[in-house]
Amino acid sequence: MSNASNSIDNEKLIEINESIRFHSIEIIGDELRQHMTSMKKAL
Repeated sequence: MSNASNSIDNEKLIEINESIRFHSIEIIGDELRQHMTSMKKAL
C-alpha cells in the first residue's frame, strides 16, 4: 500500500477478501446466519 495515497492493488484486495471469506469463523458465521434466516419469528 502506498503512503502517498490510500490505494491498494485490486488483486491484493481480492486475495485478502478471499482469505477472510474462507476463514473458519466466517464459514461458521455464514452457516449460523442461514439457520437464523430460515427460523420463523417467535412473536
